[in-house]
Amino acid sequence: LRTINHQFTQSTYNLITNNCNNFADTICQFLTGHGIPTHIVDLPRIVFSTPGGAMLRPLIEGMQNNIMQQNGSGLDPFGGGRGAPQPQFESALSDSVQAVGMNMARSAAQPARAVAPVAPVVATGPPAKASLEEQALISGDASTVQVI
Repeated sequence: LRTINHQFTQSTYNLITNNCNNFADTICQFLTGHGIPTHIVDLPRIVFSTPGGAMLRPLIEGMQNNIMQQNGSGLDPFGGGRGAPQPQFESALSDSVQAVGMNMARSAAQPARAVAPVAPVVATGPPAKASLEEQALISGDASTVQVI
C-alpha cells in the first residue's frame, strides 16, 4: 500500500478517472493477481463516450470542482476532514425531516375516503404485443430531448 498511496489521496481523487473502482482494481491486482472486471473500471469512459455522457461530463466535472474548492483538496462532503457536518447541511436536513413529519401528520389527520369497488377485467383473447421500437431520447445534435 505504501507504494501506491500517492495515487489515491484526496487531492488525486477524480470521480471519472481515479475513483474507488480504480483503487479496488489496484488492490485486487496486488492481492490476487487479477483486477476487477474491465466493464466496471471502464464504466466512466464508456458512459462519457456516448453523446448523452459527453453532454453530462462538463456538469459532473463542474460539480466535482466546486466541491473540491469548497472543501479544500478533497471530496469530503462535510468539509476538510473536520468530521462534523457543517451547520448548513444540518439545517437543510432538519428542515427536510420536519417537512416529511408535517406531511405525514396531515395525511394521518384526513378522514379515510370510501373507495367504490372496481369490476374485474376479463380477458377475451391474447394480449396485444407492445411496440418495442427503439427511439433516441436525445437527438444527434442534442437540440431536442424526448420526454417519456
